[in-house]
Amino acid sequence: MLCAIFVCFMTAPFFKETVSAAGIESSIPISTDGSNHGGMITDDIEANYYRFTLPSSGRVTLTAIADMQKVYYRIYDENGNRIWSIEPEWNGTTRKNSAIETIDLVKGIYYFTVERHWWGGTGDYSFKLNFTSSDESFVDTQNEAESNNTIELASNILLDTSYKGQMALNESKDFYKFVLDSSGRVKLIANIEICVINYRIY
Repeated sequence: MLCAIFVCFMTAPFFKETVSAAGIESSIPISTDGSNHGGMITDDIEANYYRFTLPSSGRVTLTAIADMQKVYYRIYDENGNRIWSIEPEWNGTTRKNSAIETIDLVKGIYYFTVERHWWGGTGDYSFKLNFTSSDESFVDTQNEAESNNTIELASNILLDTSYKGQMALNESKDFYKFVLDSSGRVKLIANIEICVINYRIY
């Protein structure tokens, strides 16, 4: 008997905005090893664009600080679609705008932007990105045809074997396929760092 199991979790709807072609063309390649990067938003510079590549699925930690009361930090996928955005709060004591955020993403190319807030405001900023691989057993990418996000592309798994996966910001489910040679009882043992998730068998 052939069965399939998939794991999914609910996310907020993806933003519909896209990064401009000019922004992609002018993007500066940066590392995700914790190196510091910085720049300035001025009356003439509304946004700065950066490009980073993830060698596998994993978690990106953004640490940023700015001298502006309001600023947008955003991430776009390799097709230019916005998948994450934040506008951190101004700290009246430190007189800084700071943020520490974690973003789970699949393997691929991404664009990180620092953009002027619609309220306006200019100033200096600095940030760094740290990447930690999720060590997934089956690699997920931004290309749906290369990921186990549909039942047709379910990853083959064996019973009595441990596997590791990740639910990233830009995916909603993973499918796994297993075979039972006879009728019997299957025991699922799972550990996960997501507050709400669905396990289902088809």
